[in-house]
Order: sequence, then C-alpha cells, then structure tokens
Amino acid sequence: MLAAQSHFQAHTDDVILASSMKTGATWLKPLIPCIMHSNPDDSCDPLIKNHPNALMPSWRSSSTEGIHHLISQNLLPFDFFELICLYSELPESIEKTDYKIVYITPNTKDTFVSMRHFINSVWAPKRGSFSLEEAFDSFCNGVHAFGPFFEHVLEYWNASLN
Repeated sequence: MLAAQSHFQAHTDDVILASSMKTGATWLKPLIPCIMHSNPDDSCDPLIKNHPNALMPSWRSSSTEGIHHLISQNLLPFDFFELICLYSELPESIEKTDYKIVYITPNTKDTFVSMRHFINSVWAPKRGSFSLEEAFDSFCNGVHAFGPFFEHVLEYWNASLN
C-alpha cells in the first residue's frame, strides 16, 4: 500500500473499484469493463478467457511496478484497479485527477456473514471457529480487516458529496 501511495500516478481515464473486504468486488469486476467498453464482437474479449482478478489489479495483490508493467505491455485492456483501503489512504495523485471511483457495498449483514465465513475457512483449522457472537461483537466494534466497516463506507460516501 505504501508503494502505491507514493508511486502511483492516476490518469483522468482511470476507473477505481473500491470496496471493503469481502463485499463482492470480484463479482463486479467483469461488469465495469463490459459496461464501459461494450463490443458486439466477443471473440477478443479478455474477460471470456481470463479471471477478473487477472485483468483488474488490486493494491493488495500487486505492487505499483507490477501494475505499470501490465499496462506498459498492453496486458490490461483498460486502466481499472481494485483497492481495499479507506478513502483517506488513497494515493495523493488520485485526489488531484478527474478519476472515477465505483464504490460498492452490499447489505451490511451480507458483508458480516461473508467475512465470518472467510475467516472461518482460512483460520478455523489452526485457531478454531470464530463464533457468531465473537464475530458479531468484533464487527460491530469496528474490528475488521482494512479498518472499521462503517468508517470505510462513510469516508467514501462523504467524499462523494464533495
């Protein structure tokens, strides 16, 4: 994240998909390029042959050097990026350009259930199950990966009003 904040240069045609963790961003990724670059000829559509994660880099999975390599080699058909961070943590270059942010957030209950399921699938074998009560208390008290869930949503909401 620090590399992205200090080195990433946003362009006016960049589209950023922002979300909190486990809110369905993977399912929305294919829709953005399909909407923006609609083409009746599907034969060369990279989304047919690739998983959305391969075509839409994420701050959490790629360094900025990796992202710029993909673009410079024309391996990405568009400048779309996914990020999972608070609005206040966005790279400064994003705030200074006419960028587009698509922020998604499902129903809070869906996010909570998805997060608990994810945590249990990853950590339960080693640490035991994260009980419903523990997970609910943690979620409501703001103990959530990538910052408190409601703070995450409100920062993007408030930014959209400015």
